[in-house]
This record gives sequence, C-alpha cells and structure tokens, in this order.
Amino acid sequence: MRKKILIYEPLYKANQKIVDLAFCPLMINDNSLSEWRELKHLINIYDAYIHFNAEYTGLFSPKFQLKTHITGEEFIDFVNSNPGGDVYFINPFPQIKYWSYNVWMQGEIAHPGLKKAAKQLLEAAKIPIDIERTPRHGSNLLAYSNFWVGTPNFLEKYIVGILKPINQFLLENPNHPATIGVLAMTKHTVSAPLLPFIIERLFSTYLSLNPDIDAVCYPYSESEIIDKYCINDFERLLVRFMRNEVDRADIDCRFTDGLLGKMNLACQLFQQHHNDLYEYKIHPHLSR
Repeated sequence: MRKKILIYEPLYKANQKIVDLAFCPLMINDNSLSEWRELKHLINIYDAYIHFNAEYTGLFSPKFQLKTHITGEEFIDFVNSNPGGDVYFINPFPQIKYWSYNVWMQGEIAHPGLKKAAKQLLEAAKIPIDIERTPRHGSNLLAYSNFWVGTPNFLEKYIVGILKPINQFLLENPNHPATIGVLAMTKHTVSAPLLPFIIERLFSTYLSLNPDIDAVCYPYSESEIIDKYCINDFERLLVRFMRNEVDRADIDCRFTDGLLGKMNLACQLFQQHHNDLYEYKIHPHLSR
C-alpha cells in the first residue's frame, strides 16, 4: 500500500508557479527572514501541525529537480519502494564523499569560519553536539540539502531537539556574537549567510549521532555519480582519482591520517576550481 507522503514546495513570490506538480504549494506570506531558508519554513510546518497530515512530510526547494535530476514522483516512488524507514533523503552531491570525510570538512573549506560559527551557535542554543567529533559521512548519511521526508515522530525529535532551540535563540538574541556569526555572509553561487549551510549539515550530523534512526538514502550507481551528478570534468577527475581508496576505507571503516590529508587537499582543490570556474561562468544550479 502506498504511503501518504506530502512534500511542500515554498512559494514566496507574487505569481510564483510550483515547479514540481508532485509537491504541495506552501504559501509563504511572511518572507522577512528569507536568508534563514528552510529553517523557518520547517518550524512553521511543525507549529501548524501539518506534519500530522501524512505518514511522511518534507519541504523541498523549487530547485529540487535541477539539483537531483529526478522528479518528485520518482522520489515518492523511492520512498514507497523501501518501506519502514523513519526518514528518507536524497543527496544532490554524492561525489563529495570522495574528497570530504564528513559535511564539516567540505563545509569549512567552502565557507571559512563555518565550524566556529556552528560551534558557537550550538553551545549558545544549548544543543549537545560537538561537531569536532562528527564521524564519517558516507553514502548512507550524506545529504547536503534539505531534501528529506520524515515521519511525525522524526520531525518531533529533529525539529524540537535541534531546529526550534536554534530558531528561538536567534530570535531572542539578535545581538549575541553567535547570532552575528551565523548571519555573516559567505561566498556562494548566490548571496547567503552561514546559517543555512549550518542547518543543512546538522541533518547528516544528527543522523550520524543517532544510529537508532532508520535513515534511507536514495541510491546511486558509480556511473550516475560520474555522468549525472558531477557538474564539470574536474569533479570527474577527482572522483576517479579518489574513489578506490575511499571506497576501501568505507568498507574497512578505517580512514588513516594519510587518507584524511589527501581528502582535505582534494577538497581544497575542488573548492578552488569551483570558485575560479564559476566566477565567470553560470553555475548549473542557477540556470533553468
């Protein structure tokens, strides 16, 4: 029997049309904190008890198809074909696992100061997560976007335990150094503060620290990672160079200092190439 899955797509502009017809429109009447991205919208869904209307609920940006190369209907079919999970997600950047040990290694290189800002925020909001102790994020945990659907119970745990304390702290302490830190702007394909990149990474971090949660990631073949998800030839080169060694380390659950150093260097090269290339070229995730 097919599950009732409701995925909402936020509509925040006048005359904005929904991109994926498998999703439900979520009208955003107050977009005053637009730089917070999904943080506010997920909390609004929870506060309005919308997550009790279905067996699985999620919030996907209008760029879902552009980033993941699948339709909303295909994602819903994936959930129905793999019953029993607490949360299901798709990672639009599966290639990054080959040059980043976890979401924070890549995050700090892409957005310098991200880890410090995240640690200050978590400490100030009294969330007991030490990101320095975050374990390996392989294919089964790596997300990099808020493309996930969860049961009401999962949303209760994740939103109440992680997102709401962050939201409450930020609203009540606009002049706190931790608030100022996470709202500092970072270089990205579009202008954005550090906050949404921290929130994205907390999802994988939360899953890795709670192994009792049955999390199911949309699967990829090796050829799909190379041909569909790598967005330029340099990424394809890095995957081919790093793949065998990293795959072995994942099988053995052993990442040596030498391999971690190599991944860190590859991640820096990846980011520098990304910044140089898209300084003058339109990023694929910005075009339709």
